[in-house]
Amino acid sequence: VARGLGDVYKRQVVFNTPGANANAVAELVIGMLIAGSRNVAAAAQWTQGLAGDPAMAKRVEKGKKQFVGNEIKGKTLGVIGLGAIGSRVANCAIELGMEVYGYDPYISIEAAWNLSSQVHHCVNLNDMLPLCDYITIHVPYLPTTRDTINAQTLALCKDGVKILNYARGELVNTAALLEAMDSGKVSGYMTDFPSEDILGRPGIVCTPHLGASTPEAEDNCAIMAAQELSDYLRNGNITHSVNLPEVHQPRAGGKRICIIHKNEPGMISQITALTTEAGLNIENMVNKSKKNMAYTMLDATGAVDARLSEKLSSIPAVIRVRILNSKNTETQKGEVASGHFTFFIKDPHPAKLAGAVINELLSFMNEPDEKTDGLYPLTSAPRGSILRGSEIFGYDEKEYPEGMLQRAAGWCKAVQGVRGKILSELSG
Repeated sequence: VARGLGDVYKRQVVFNTPGANANAVAELVIGMLIAGSRNVAAAAQWTQGLAGDPAMAKRVEKGKKQFVGNEIKGKTLGVIGLGAIGSRVANCAIELGMEVYGYDPYISIEAAWNLSSQVHHCVNLNDMLPLCDYITIHVPYLPTTRDTINAQTLALCKDGVKILNYARGELVNTAALLEAMDSGKVSGYMTDFPSEDILGRPGIVCTPHLGASTPEAEDNCAIMAAQELSDYLRNGNITHSVNLPEVHQPRAGGKRICIIHKNEPGMISQITALTTEAGLNIENMVNKSKKNMAYTMLDATGAVDARLSEKLSSIPAVIRVRILNSKNTETQKGEVASGHFTFFIKDPHPAKLAGAVINELLSFMNEPDEKTDGLYPLTSAPRGSILRGSEIFGYDEKEYPEGMLQRAAGWCKAVQGVRGKILSELSG
């Protein structure tokens, strides 16, 4: 794509769907916690070699001794990161009879409310590590979290500790891990991120990034994305944005003015000067910033019209102005039709996710096309691509004007599986 994410971040709201796959990942972690404890992967692979052996029953009874494992009940689990996934893992481990310690210096209020009161909260990672039979890590990959599990932290752990990593491969220092396994400090490593250095090593079980690979997780991602975009289109509220602050404000009557602008001094005074000049009465107002970007949203009564929008847009630091009525307007339809929304697809099945969101947004904003049974055209795209304008809709710009995007060819049938769920979210 000719235009990269840098331009997207500057001019548009970039949403993501954190936590939509949390249950899928948490279930896999618990499954691998048990499987790793009972040496299931190695035992299953050994059993395959018994095919055609007339003495299979005897060999099974004799061979099972080499795969003896341990139960997890009564053991201690340390959870690094108590967000949507980590808190689920901790709560489930409690129900399975484990003693659970958690470390998260940045735990959110929502995550804290969802966390079992039986989880022991540690304020220092170094204090938690020596207590644990198992350690699972659930933090984002940042420069500050790279190699969270390293030679120093492993030295603090119990001998024979088992490590689970279903967050990011770079969170565990591979060289330090292998050295710890050779010495017996680490007895097992279960991860969703295989690499050349760890494949085939005894005690290491790798899965091929299965964490979010469930149809339920895909549906959850699509529904959450539709909810976020719908709330932004209808009310201007921003939830789970990568580049802009979280902003929510109940509607207070009149029209709503939403302004994306640079985070510079004097912006509020410039905005309110123009609303005062227009004779508006501001019923409600909120302003929040995130790094060098800011978002101002206000409900106002009076002459909130295109002329005011033009004046606000003329402020040098203003990037975009949207004026919303109490219901969806032609202005919003134009924004969808002219490609003002960009979808950065990271889902393993982008056609399903992007198709569900875009088609349902279009069905919400425009009249359905009877020829395609209400589905709008969409071409699939490879993972990691940016869908914009003609890339989203698969149309020839010379042949199809903006108002005819819904007539373009190649609508994607992959959206049908989750279309009903998305539609209910958008029309609810």
